Amino acid sequence: MEGLENYLFNETAIVIHHGGEARRLSHLTQQNFPKGMLELGSKPRPLFDWVLAKYVDAGFKKFYITLWFNPEAVKKRCREIEEYTDIEFKFVEEPKNKRLGRGGSIRFGIENEIIKEKNILSVNGSDIINYNIKEFAEFHYNGLKEGYCGTVLGSPYDQSKGGIISCNKSNVLKKFEEKPIRKLENGKYLNTGIFYLDEKALKYLFRVNKLPFDLESREFISQLEKSGEMRCYSPKQEIKLGKNWIWVKDEKDYTTWKNLDFEKFLRIKSIEKLLGPYNSVTKIF
Repeated sequence: MEGLENYLFNETAIVIHHGGEARRLSHLTQQNFPKGMLELGSKPRPLFDWVLAKYVDAGFKKFYITLWFNPEAVKKRCREIEEYTDIEFKFVEEPKNKRLGRGGSIRFGIENEIIKEKNILSVNGSDIINYNIKEFAEFHYNGLKEGYCGTVLGSPYDQSKGGIISCNKSNVLKKFEEKPIRKLENGKYLNTGIFYLDEKALKYLFRVNKLPFDLESREFISQLEKSGEMRCYSPKQEIKLGKNWIWVKDEKDYTTWKNLDFEKFLRIKSIEKLLGPYNSVTKIF
């Protein structure tokens, strides 16, 4: 376990992506601040805080934040957290006139020696997922011995893009489910946006010529598919939307989850002990 602890806490950079413009949430943000600063929860805090909390609770003290749209709001929040805790933030800021994407931002951070760790745990900044980070890391770490260099966290559940209509033999409506959660067939998983990439996998980033690009883009992921070096990890405690996975992609998502008790959801005792106090400055109507 000592090797795993060193790999996870000393040789891995936790990268959280908060660069998006969040156009689908523009009614709430008024395009004045990025999605990560939207307040939600029965104890109102920025989305940024709730994504961060699980990793701080697991013992991480250093984080890399990728930025593009109106980055100052996120930087300010990071400085507030640093003032009250021993957490350290470093920023990978995309050039204003050149979008990089999540994959491109990681490469940019490595190229410019902002990110110096050998490995990357890449986290989507709009998804709050209560999962066992150390078990995920152990699965990835053990896979290195078998020749795997990348792991993606997967969910066996998907949310339908449209409502499901159930009828009887006379086509009389029996049940209507609006965008239900459904179990995928064996061997298929929904991408949670969380990737663990070893230094060998990161080398594939430098073979991508197209910008911007994400870690899911064909230009990057197809290289790992062809080499057979990428695995999917789906924990025994299955990740399911609404149960241990909250995503905020549009106003409906925000309205659904804005009053949730996220301390209970994440199984953390006190957000204040992890991230310090928070004084609301954002008004959401």
